[in-house]
This record gives sequence, C-alpha cells and structure tokens, in this order.
Amino acid sequence: MRSDPFPHIVLKNALPEALYDELAASFPSAKALGVDTRQNNKRWNYFAYKVTKNGSLPKIWRDFIAYHASQAFYDEIVDLFYEDIAALYPGRFGDKAQMRGMRAGTRKLVDFSSADVLMDAMISGNTPVTTAGSVRTSHVDLGDKLYSGLFYMRPTTTTRSAAT
Repeated sequence: MRSDPFPHIVLKNALPEALYDELAASFPSAKALGVDTRQNNKRWNYFAYKVTKNGSLPKIWRDFIAYHASQAFYDEIVDLFYEDIAALYPGRFGDKAQMRGMRAGTRKLVDFSSADVLMDAMISGNTPVTTAGSVRTSHVDLGDKLYSGLFYMRPTTTTRSAAT
C-alpha cells in the first residue's frame, strides 16, 4: 500500500488465473451491452444496476460486478484504507468499527434511505479506433467519490488464443 501522491494499492495478477481466464473468455459483447461500435474510440460504461438487470450476461460477470458493488467489498476497502480515509477526513466517519458498520448498497438500485454508502462497479471499454485520437486527455477524476478502483484486462496468451 502506498500513500503518495494519494492512498492507493497496485496489484499485479490480482485474480487467480482461472478466474481471470474465465472472465476474459466470457467478456460480454458490445451488442449485449448496447454499445454503438460505429463511434470512433468512445468510452462506454455499463453500470452495476444494468448488469444486475441483464440476465443475458454471463453469470460470472454478473457475480463479479455484484461483488464489487457489495457490502463485503466495501468492508475490504475500509479494512485497507481506513487510516488514510480518517487522516483525510478527520471526524467524518468515526472509528473503523463505525465506518465498517455503514450500510452499502448498489447505486441506482437503492438510495440513501436504505444505505449509507452507494457503491458502483461497471464493465467499461472503448469503441474501435478508426481515426487516431485520444478518448480522454490526462485528467484527475472528480472528487465526489470516497474511492475509485480500476481493473484493467490486458490481452494475454490465453485470451488471444481464445479469441482466434
């Protein structure tokens, strides 16, 4: 875990190889996600609430996204980052037990009447590149989130051979 320039963790090979391979092999098609692939190099996001409602998506993807928008995942984030969060926002969340006691719910499936923290996880990507350019220039994400995480799925030998 690192705190500079902000609290973060980098995990290489974050998933067991078999799970990663199954996710890669069953990555939902653009059509299943309603992505217009005619647009040049455009970022798209398919949010947790949509994943939950789309029974045609592979179960492994529905489970993967649901877990990353769950109470259990929120609790893991608190366990990893509580000290940094408390230092950045003194007095805002109480002690670790109080923060861990906050109820997490999936954004757009529930609201603050039944959850203290709204979570989201999404399947994201870019449409094919037909004209050179950048999806987005260098930027800092908006500060309206307690945390953000990225899980990049880079092509591997297994996923390349599965795609051919």
